[in-house]
Amino acid sequence: MTLFPQPTVTERLNKKLPDLIALWRDHFNLPGPRHRLRLQETTAIAKKLRLLSQGLTRERKLAGKNYFSDPYQFGAYLFFFWPVSYAQARFVLDPLVPGFKTILEMGSGAAPLGTAAGDLNAGSVTALDRSSEALFFAKKIIQQQKKKITTTLWHGGTTPASLPGHFDLISFQHVLNELWPKDPAREQSILKLLKSAASHLTPRGQLLLIEPALTETSRCLLRIRNALLDQGFTLAGPCLTQMHCPALSKPSDSCHIDWPWSPPSLTEELARLSGFKKHDLKMTYFLFHKSGPPPQTPLTTGSFLIVSEPMLSKNKRIRFIGCGPAGRLGLALHPKNRAASNALFFTLKRGDHIRIHDYECQENGIRLHQGSGVEVLSRAIK
Repeated sequence: MTLFPQPTVTERLNKKLPDLIALWRDHFNLPGPRHRLRLQETTAIAKKLRLLSQGLTRERKLAGKNYFSDPYQFGAYLFFFWPVSYAQARFVLDPLVPGFKTILEMGSGAAPLGTAAGDLNAGSVTALDRSSEALFFAKKIIQQQKKKITTTLWHGGTTPASLPGHFDLISFQHVLNELWPKDPAREQSILKLLKSAASHLTPRGQLLLIEPALTETSRCLLRIRNALLDQGFTLAGPCLTQMHCPALSKPSDSCHIDWPWSPPSLTEELARLSGFKKHDLKMTYFLFHKSGPPPQTPLTTGSFLIVSEPMLSKNKRIRFIGCGPAGRLGLALHPKNRAASNALFFTLKRGDHIRIHDYECQENGIRLHQGSGVEVLSRAIK
């Protein structure tokens, strides 16, 4: 039997976007070529994209608002943010699906995560969102996969009591940062919502939280992470330990994952016209179990998750930040001490899980030398 390689995320998105354009035209009754945008439409959507991005990241005036009623603003979401969210979901779900059969996507928008799971042969999707436009698109997109979908209007706050059964995966993707934006008790409200939603998980189900890699939104999710651990939840990833996040010990630190990708052609064109660079995807994310033992093997103090890009110190050492049982520490190695046993150090990327042997502990971190060993236990980017 001949085995054909699976399409890449970019290939799948390049095939999906013409269908999204057709749905967009039909819903907003817009004239033009059915499966592509006209130049003036692309330009108008790029202008809305700049405004939408500014409203969600810099000024955050649009956080928590319904910004889907304008067709070109919705186009900015559908042809730019939707593919980004789909790609982020694939990054997390690829190693996990087909373990998830039933999925609840809270604050779903047009269901990029449910679509990603469907492309990985997951089962039914239940999508909740405050926008009827977004739910219309979610239903059409999931039905194109010949998957079952249930949609429900949801305006944040409490979890609806009438959810159909229990779910293998409950996701909040780029949702929590838009809830209760000016409430001083918002993190307590978020925690209450997450606990309520998690009561609808199957015994082996998981709760997935994804937020933008902005310092503000990332640090908020780190605090939510710690609070869930205090409530008895168990981290399934990406962290290596169940301890509180050490990044919060410094007010300017946060933690996120990023990886390179090639955006689909339309998304890349919108990024170019808007002055954005989108060849790196960034997010802060966590997977939780409701309870139970940590789903990981025992770790040594030499185990680290790489949580930074490579840096060059004043003394010419290559330096990374690693986080693990020993804490959040600097890991440094001078190129002149490169050897067969430590050569992998110079290939590390953010998100790699490593183990190091025979190193020196110093006041400002860990120094590797010529006799040090570096093992890569898993790569963030396969």
